[in-house]
Amino acid sequence: MGHHHHHHMAGEVVKSQKKRIRLGKVVPSSIRIVLDCAFDDLMNDKEINSLCQQVTRCHSANRTALHPVELFATNFGGRLKTRQDFVLKGQQNNWKRYNPTTKSYLEEFESQKEKLVYLSADSDNTITELDEDKIYIIGAIVDKNRYKNLCQNKASEQGIKTAKLPIDEYIKITDRKILTVNQVFEILSLWLEYRDWEKAFMEVIPKRKGILLKSDE
Repeated sequence: MGHHHHHHMAGEVVKSQKKRIRLGKVVPSSIRIVLDCAFDDLMNDKEINSLCQQVTRCHSANRTALHPVELFATNFGGRLKTRQDFVLKGQQNNWKRYNPTTKSYLEEFESQKEKLVYLSADSDNTITELDEDKIYIIGAIVDKNRYKNLCQNKASEQGIKTAKLPIDEYIKITDRKILTVNQVFEILSLWLEYRDWEKAFMEVIPKRKGILLKSDE
């Protein structure tokens, strides 16, 4: 971007976004990951801008992944689309394995509802491994703390399964909803590569206040 006022949005480069040295040949995964972009009206413009950047980071992570997935953005439109068009100036139309749609995930995967798993920190189920046959949904919203159980309640009402990442097993987080959309995506992507949650968490979650790897204790 030519305009310097976009630069502060870049944030720090997460380790997993730098040119990664992959071990092995790229083999696409059959897993599908959905960004549920149905929460446009629950965010302010600054949050929409931040979410737009997080979606771009999901794509970047997928582009450099050892096992790239099909990435969907459902209910995609509104200010998020407007922002993406403005920032990326159409580059996103060339993104591979990226499928934006105005449809909801229930419409997009109408015949596969039983394969949907909504990732929610409020779920009672913990994922131990990713299933190649499943479609994992990440709620594309910036400040989940303002909306308690938002994704959990939505999934329950729709009768679809929910699950949370096994974060508590490996990491002490004082604020358990601390992960951004792209961090959740990157953790899933790295798990497909390493088959090791702790390694995935360590690579994605920066060491900072409020976060302690249990293995460091």
